[in-house]
Amino acid sequence: MRVLLVFCLVGCHSSASDAPTVSSADAVAPVTVDPSTGAEEAPPTEPSLPSRAPQTEWAVAGIALPAPVRPADGPAWSRARDALELSLPYLPPGVSMGRVNEWAQGPFRAWVEVRMRFTQQAIAAFAEGDAPGPSNTEGRAVAGLLMDDFVARFLGAPIPSEIERDPELRGIYEGALLEQSAPLVRQALEYYEGCERSEPALEWRLFCRDRRAQLARVLDGEQQIRVDELPRLREEARLATVGHPPPGPTECWDAPFAGRPVNPRPSQPIQVGVLGTLSGAMTGASPPPATDPTTIPGDVVLYVSPFDFFDPAPLDAAQRRRLVGAVERKLRALVDGRFTPARTAERTTARWRREMPCRAGIDAFEAVRQAHAEAQVGELEFACSSADLCEVRVSVHPPPARGGEIVATVSGEVGGDPLTTRAWTEAIEAVELFGSGIDVRHRGGGYGDPTAFGPWNTEMAELKAALQTCAVDESIELAVLYRIDARGRARITTSPAELPTCLSEAVRAQSFEPGEERAVTYVIRLEPEPVPREQAYGARVQGDVHARVSGLDPDPALNAALAQCQLDHGSAEGAVGVHGTVRFAADGTGESAALQSLAGSPEYAECVRRALVAVVDSCDAHEVPVVVCTYREPTD
Repeated sequence: MRVLLVFCLVGCHSSASDAPTVSSADAVAPVTVDPSTGAEEAPPTEPSLPSRAPQTEWAVAGIALPAPVRPADGPAWSRARDALELSLPYLPPGVSMGRVNEWAQGPFRAWVEVRMRFTQQAIAAFAEGDAPGPSNTEGRAVAGLLMDDFVARFLGAPIPSEIERDPELRGIYEGALLEQSAPLVRQALEYYEGCERSEPALEWRLFCRDRRAQLARVLDGEQQIRVDELPRLREEARLATVGHPPPGPTECWDAPFAGRPVNPRPSQPIQVGVLGTLSGAMTGASPPPATDPTTIPGDVVLYVSPFDFFDPAPLDAAQRRRLVGAVERKLRALVDGRFTPARTAERTTARWRREMPCRAGIDAFEAVRQAHAEAQVGELEFACSSADLCEVRVSVHPPPARGGEIVATVSGEVGGDPLTTRAWTEAIEAVELFGSGIDVRHRGGGYGDPTAFGPWNTEMAELKAALQTCAVDESIELAVLYRIDARGRARITTSPAELPTCLSEAVRAQSFEPGEERAVTYVIRLEPEPVPREQAYGARVQGDVHARVSGLDPDPALNAALAQCQLDHGSAEGAVGVHGTVRFAADGTGESAALQSLAGSPEYAECVRRALVAVVDSCDAHEVPVVVCTYREPTD
């Protein structure tokens, strides 16, 4: 089953540890905003509050706070600090939908899960002994702050460039973000109002009044954050995470396609970016038809999903090849139209890729669909969500032009030992055909949780220790299958199949004792170190040269060409750059570039133009707005 990314439903703002501290002199005067008119009203009169700002005595994550009521080193405040100071993985603005989806499903989803857990634990800790009194007022203030800060972080997440440069899509996307964050906004307001109306703990009541007023000022009539506030939140998120940029044109570091805010339209579904992450990343299934079919109508092309980190089964390459043949024999009897086996589909897809340069980087499943545009594609998966819950599944997807729900699902549960080919063959023979709308993919254990097939008492200590020595430049989700024989020798399968040297050596560092034949699948997520300031404002691409390209996917060849432009024609101090548009032909090759210099010589701009038109982009005639900047690290 293919799932476009889900949206987060938790907050995603700046890394609070670097947020600016608010002094009492900067606090907002007490004010209430009528959500229906935007007009300011007088604050609640009972109980009355003085007009001064709260007296603050300490700060957490850069947020100035009144003196704590509960112990600052106690469990409640410790967990609140954990939540507010949890670093949000950085992703620069202006990157592609694919990169945003990978970030949102990987490091951002992990951040959301941990942040929500810390938030819930903090609120629960402050609620212990929740009787009227100063600690109750403080607890409500902290709960409101956690929700308020969470919403800001959520709305500060970057937008895929394909959506950001299309006003209509951006309106839909941002409307969905705002709609999903609205319940948390309301919770924050309720906590702040409850705190403000309490009797004891005056300084915390003043804090809540001012935070509520700040939040109310950016709300619309439906108590959602106004769409025109989103660029500010994204910029705050970026600056708080990575600090201020190097000297040079401000256009080099601004979000590239901000444009004028458009009216949100949340009613239309759009499943990309961080949408859905908060709600648990669950995919819906349509109800089955009253009667399941006995055959699959139309033509079907088979695609075999590779071993990966989604419910990996304990099957090596030879076993999978034999089982694919058994599935193909079964499908030939179920498909009414023409059935194309997987190897034939692979050859056709390879020829299709060679026809146009832009097709080389298309995802394997999507390439099969596009290469067989008139046919349905059956996606074959061998999946185990746990050691005793394995199945063979073929999800039949409609032709790309038609779209819509799953056409049919063929599924068979493994009843015997999933280590044996026989058990899987029996499951294939017993498959059942279900009607449209059924999508039953489940998810197994979490990251770092091995799924063992057969007797198991290995701690995987050697693998864990070796992985600690590996540094990665970007998030990697790694699935490993060990098939261990009676002598303790392991056949290893990984996804991705090609690994950096350090990871490959780490995977092979694990040893096993002799014993019964057994297997284990292990799913690991590796994260890069926090992004330093000089890397956030353009990745180091050659020596001390950095390049930042907004509007195009990362391309090592382009980065190398831009680094040479900097070395040959750039400035020794500060950034230089250009902005404009690049036109691409239908086969994805660059045709022309209309660029204006932000800083730098005409020779630099011409060098960048040549580098941009050498890029191969997506397969359609189109123009892409770009901002390209390069700079060299200052010497001490």
